[in-house]
Amino acid sequence: MKSRGIRLYFLYVWRFMREKWLSFLLLGVLLFISGFVYTAIADSVGAFQAASEDYFEKTNQEDFVFEVSDTLDLTERERVFEECGITATSMSSLYREDRDCYMDIVHQRQDRLLAEFADIDLEARLAKDLTFAVEGDNYRMRILNDAETINKSHIEKGEAPGEGEIAITQNFARARGLSIGDTLELRDATYAISGFVLFPDYNLPIIDHVLLMDSTHQTLALLNDADFADFNVAPSMYFSGVLSATDGDSLEAAIDEGTYLELPFFERLILTENNVRSGAIYAEIEGSQAFALIFSLFIAALGLIIILMLLAKTIRASKRPFGVLKALGVPNRALIGPFLAVFGLYGLAFLLAGYTVGHIVAPPLQDLYRMFYLLPAGDVVFRPETFFVAILAPMVLLLSVTYWLLKRMFRLRPVDLIHPKLSDFAVVKFKRMRNAFARFSFLFRLQVAFIARHMGKFAVYVLGIVAAVYAGLLSFSMMGVLERTLPDYYENTSIVSKGYCEGLCTDEDEYGERVLEAPMQINGERAEIIGLSDGQSLHPLEDAAGNDLLGKLEEGLVISASFRDLTGFSRGDTVTLRVVGRELEKEIVDVATPYAGSQVFMDRSALGEWLFDDETAYNAVYADERLSEEAFASVVHVEDLLEHVASLHDVFNAFIFTIIGAALAVGLIVVYLLTVMTVEDHYYPLALFKVLGYDNKDIHRILLGGYEKANVVFFLLTIPIAVASFSFFRRWIAEMYEFLVPLQVLPLHVGIFAALFLLMTLLGTLSAKRRIKRLSLQEALAIYQE
Repeated sequence: MKSRGIRLYFLYVWRFMREKWLSFLLLGVLLFISGFVYTAIADSVGAFQAASEDYFEKTNQEDFVFEVSDTLDLTERERVFEECGITATSMSSLYREDRDCYMDIVHQRQDRLLAEFADIDLEARLAKDLTFAVEGDNYRMRILNDAETINKSHIEKGEAPGEGEIAITQNFARARGLSIGDTLELRDATYAISGFVLFPDYNLPIIDHVLLMDSTHQTLALLNDADFADFNVAPSMYFSGVLSATDGDSLEAAIDEGTYLELPFFERLILTENNVRSGAIYAEIEGSQAFALIFSLFIAALGLIIILMLLAKTIRASKRPFGVLKALGVPNRALIGPFLAVFGLYGLAFLLAGYTVGHIVAPPLQDLYRMFYLLPAGDVVFRPETFFVAILAPMVLLLSVTYWLLKRMFRLRPVDLIHPKLSDFAVVKFKRMRNAFARFSFLFRLQVAFIARHMGKFAVYVLGIVAAVYAGLLSFSMMGVLERTLPDYYENTSIVSKGYCEGLCTDEDEYGERVLEAPMQINGERAEIIGLSDGQSLHPLEDAAGNDLLGKLEEGLVISASFRDLTGFSRGDTVTLRVVGRELEKEIVDVATPYAGSQVFMDRSALGEWLFDDETAYNAVYADERLSEEAFASVVHVEDLLEHVASLHDVFNAFIFTIIGAALAVGLIVVYLLTVMTVEDHYYPLALFKVLGYDNKDIHRILLGGYEKANVVFFLLTIPIAVASFSFFRRWIAEMYEFLVPLQVLPLHVGIFAALFLLMTLLGTLSAKRRIKRLSLQEALAIYQE
């Protein structure tokens, strides 16, 4: 008899879940999302993290870099003239004139840097940039010298290049339909592809701009030493470094002092962890793991809390069956079993499904990461820690709280279970707040009273709403980030191509307008100085009001809005420019927009006179037509850059819309479940209102009006919180990588998301409104008579 009663009770619990099938299905979806997101990210990131750690160790990835100036200081110029018989002003021009003399200066700079520190090793890293064509389309390439000890190249597939051969990145080759054995035309030479290569100091293929990291429109490359030396392009260079001692005290001291050395050629010291091209992967791994954990735990917590609310509701509805079975002598453990079994198996099924699908999705997700990060692929394997967080932790919490609720219930005597009280809710007494609430309408006080009866439910509702709004606003703030960098910049100019000379230009004036560009330090902050002339037309310089600023360059410096935000410099400040041992004080006379980089504009003749004792000096040409690759050391075509941005735009927008959709979906589920539960938990008051003659519209306003007001209040409250956090995020990126991410929350975006949010809440409350309408007066009378 007892066993039959338990079976019937088991069926009773199962029938209750079937009656609430949509609610439990949506809860299952939340648990599925939790397990899926965490497993997919944890397994994919964990796979290439393990592979990358081994890769970085074998290739001896740099710990830091010293960036140095291409301009020769006075001492170096004198030495080059005395020992090599060459008059040169830059490393680039010296390289073309005399390679041995160039390497002597490189070694001299390396020795001077090593003399500053006792616990580091250095190796010069040379890179040659060019534009090349594949089937008529232009792409960018950076050829790196084959390192000996630091940042050693890694051949993923094929072989290291021999004479007349080249190794490129696999991502680029796959996207362009290239295979090992195919050939590439580079300048006036043809090279056969020998294999696919990776470089540990270029996890992101950043060549022209920090945001241009798509590996399908640009490639890194490796030539053998002889071909690299013979390749007719002057290199840029920096020094890669590793700590040879465990403490690195002197390096840490240099960092604490602002990473500036009293060496004329020194520009800055960058730790790998703060270097986008080589160290962003570390922040990406940590960020992805943190996001996966926080997001999955948040979603799982929402789902589990709502499940436990439903469980408590089920238990309350099951007091009489409990009491009968307990009066018949059924032990507590036998009564607890059906609940633990049904709820446990239900939750486990969705968590396992999420884990399984996440594990299946992990390899393609790893491939998605590797579309941007140039890293070796790792094996996606079973990880006990992932399984524990994704499955066991939520299950332990669910079963523990279920067991606690049931044990608490069985403290009551069978007679108290068979004849329960009408309501178990403890009404909140507003005491000190009573006078404040007395000023509001009776309807508002009634709405607050109904919310106060279920503060836990309301707290979960608020968390779901705030999370959905925050995620949506974050996504909208990222819309247009790419457009606000290079496209916005070039749309305000008439530049078609930029041609750069090796050292100073000589006879390129017929191609376009002369410009002098030079990287330097301004009060310790790194910036790109651009020397323009008053009267040139291809590169306008305007303030936010559209006023021309070219005429102001004779008075001082004009800085970009981005550089102002990065450094805190403003109009009227006097700053010190420093490069190759020279210093110059200048006043900031205005701010130019829109320029997204660390750009500072100066009169070209004054800049040339200061740097090279030649007011006519220039090293770049801006043209309104496409320049020939043969006429310059390197050429940047605006059209090619914008095509690269466009290729990233689709991927970026897909990511943004995915987040918006996920945020709205989670919000919709939370709104649906909790509004339905609110109506179900208040069937007795609802019946009373029906008996008293309230219509459906009035009852809806009483029961759900408080939640609708909460939607408006917390939507508006989340906006300043989101804006403040986005500002913090921008500052953090700026301090870490010296780059300003132009996140923006526009009124239009807020309006669009507000409309989507309103639609979400309307859809979420439809079922609750139907339930109010579906309760007829006759049913209400029957409920009330009970």
